[in-house]
Amino acid sequence: KLKYDPNLAGGSISLPILQHGHALRGTRATFPLGVIHLDTEEETEGMIVLDAVEGTAGTMAEPMRWTVKQNRVVQIDGGTEAQHLRAALEKVENGNYIEKIDFGLNPKARLLEGLIHPRHGEADRHSGVLKIALGDRPGGVSSPFHHNGEVLWPTVEVNGQRIIENGKLRALNDPVVIETASRFGNPAVLLQEVS
Repeated sequence: KLKYDPNLAGGSISLPILQHGHALRGTRATFPLGVIHLDTEEETEGMIVLDAVEGTAGTMAEPMRWTVKQNRVVQIDGGTEAQHLRAALEKVENGNYIEKIDFGLNPKARLLEGLIHPRHGEADRHSGVLKIALGDRPGGVSSPFHHNGEVLWPTVEVNGQRIIENGKLRALNDPVVIETASRFGNPAVLLQEVS
C-alpha cells in the first residue's frame, strides 16, 4: 500500500515545481527531473528483486532479493553486494525500513550510462525504473543508514491497472501525454526513451 505526499518539500519534484514549473528560491530539485515519490505503508510486503544498488557501478552479477514484511526487509539474498548490505544493516537500527519508492518518469534520462556512476543519479530517473530506498525517513523512522536499489525493467500494477510493463512507462503512449508533448515538438522524438 503506497501513498503520494504532494506536499513533500525538497523532493525530486517538489510542490513549487508542480505549481510553477520551476524551482523557487529556497527550494531544491534534482536534475534531470522526473520521479514520483511514494511513501510506503506498514502493510508493504512481498519480494523485491533488484538489478542494481547504489555504491556499485553498473548492474550486479547476481540480482539481490529483498523479502519484505511489515515494510521492513527481513531477508536479503544474492551475491557479494547482498553480503555487504547484510553486514551494514547489522550495525544500525532501522536500516531495513523501506523509506520510499520512486518511479522514474524521464524518457531522456540515460539508463545504462546513468549506471556508470555508483550513485546512479540519472538512471533512477529513467522512465519505468523503480528506486527503493532503505533506512532513514525524515519526519518518520529514524536511522543513520540510507541505501538505494533499482529495479530496471519492472512490471508494476496499481489498483489493477498496469502502469509500467517490462520497464516501459505506459503513460508515454497515452494520447493526452502525446498531445501535450506535441506542443513542444515532435512527440515521437520527445517521448522516445534513450538507453
